[in-house]
Amino acid sequence: MFRHYYWQKKMHRRKFRRCVVKKVKVLPKVIVKGIRGPQGPQGPQGAQGLPGPQGVPGAQGQQGLQGFQGIPGPTGPAGPVGPAGAIGPAGPAGTVGAVGPAGPAGATGAAGPAGAGISDFLSVFRADPGTGTDTVPGNSPITFTGVLANVGGAFTFTPPSPTITINETGSYLIDFTIHNQGNADFNLTVNGFPVTPVPFTGNGGGPTSAEVIITVGGVPTTIQLVNANATPAQLHNFTNTTLTILKLTI
Repeated sequence: MFRHYYWQKKMHRRKFRRCVVKKVKVLPKVIVKGIRGPQGPQGPQGAQGLPGPQGVPGAQGQQGLQGFQGIPGPTGPAGPVGPAGAIGPAGPAGTVGAVGPAGPAGATGAAGPAGAGISDFLSVFRADPGTGTDTVPGNSPITFTGVLANVGGAFTFTPPSPTITINETGSYLIDFTIHNQGNADFNLTVNGFPVTPVPFTGNGGGPTSAEVIITVGGVPTTIQLVNANATPAQLHNFTNTTLTILKLTI
């Protein structure tokens, strides 16, 4: 400040060359120091001022010590069942257990299909109630006088008759026995034709018997027992001829 004043004064002198200096009398400052009196009583507390602006956050303090573990809370409700996992490999086979008690018998099942065997059969005979001999004319069939059994629909026979009719195709077993008194020859015929190239023969006092299987491809087919000779055949009286036919099921 002094230098500035000095420079201004110098400049005035240079410009005006002449300057009037005015004197100012400055009175000294008098400070009167009195005697301090006793302190008065404390005044009532003033009203709380308005909150000041929030200060700048301080630096983060050090992490405190870990607190004690709290008491476990109650178990929550069960969650939904998850999807089934993949099937694991089969374990080793266990030991065989003891045999348990037998269970109650089950209900009877339905009847199964018919198996192989006999489905239809016929049995016929000839009986002569007279005395002496029963004569069969030459080249004539034996007449059957009675039926022992006729099961199924494969056969037709009404006594007295020399002819048996087969109504179904298939294979048939024919079994016959003739009790003749003298030598005799007989043919088993199918539709009038012998089934063997030579007749069946029986000597005196012995029966003529045979078993034959035939195959019937067309129906109706007739069966007869025929005296193969031109001379009469002499049979025993009473029951002297039987013939049985069985239909074979494959």
